[in-house]
Amino acid sequence: ARGADCSIYIEPAATSTLPAIGSLLIVQGLGPRGDFQRCGTWTRRANSQGAASRAVTTFGATLPVDATAATPTSSRTVNVGVAGRVGTYIMCYCPGEDTGHGKGACKLDRDYFNLVGNLEVRGVLPNSHAYCVVHQNCKVEALGTGLSIWDSVLVKDGDSCTPPASGFDASAEFDINPSALPQVGDYGDHNFDFGVAKTTGVYTMCYCASYSASPTGTAPPCQNPADFTMEMGKLYV
Repeated sequence: ARGADCSIYIEPAATSTLPAIGSLLIVQGLGPRGDFQRCGTWTRRANSQGAASRAVTTFGATLPVDATAATPTSSRTVNVGVAGRVGTYIMCYCPGEDTGHGKGACKLDRDYFNLVGNLEVRGVLPNSHAYCVVHQNCKVEALGTGLSIWDSVLVKDGDSCTPPASGFDASAEFDINPSALPQVGDYGDHNFDFGVAKTTGVYTMCYCASYSASPTGTAPPCQNPADFTMEMGKLYV
């Protein structure tokens, strides 16, 4: 989800192992002309194209990310940092060799010829500001990537979605807060009902994309303050 730490689990094909040297590259799912991207470009221009030339810059880590281990392994987990933008990406892996051109391991775009898979960063579009009328029912439309009926929105009085030391820090100026189980529109929009807005003001909407900050636990998503760290936008009443 956007705003959450992202780790990629990689396994080799069939019964082989991953070489000790390795590196992970993430590129946009669509190219500048709307064409689907692929791993390991082989055009004449790409023969000298650096590995970082197509790397996205919307993750906390600088891509490509080194995935080297001490010895060959049966699997590997690579952390790419916090995902900063929703969208669909392609993950490409370099298995520690340079295709015989002598430029050094995992230095060129063509070296990342192994497709790991697609990566969907879920969440609401940023700066999705909304407006409601005081003493009237307040419904907010959310648009984004991979939204779900299990998502929730929390409205806060402050300017930040940073989790408080305790509690949800939910604004008391709305009858329903957080709002869950949104109504889904014909165009994939999700509409959240906050009930009656009681007081005029500017509030901050914090989104939970069916996310749990404790993935190893058994609690369902969107049940803890740390799950609502994705800033959706301002709510003007």
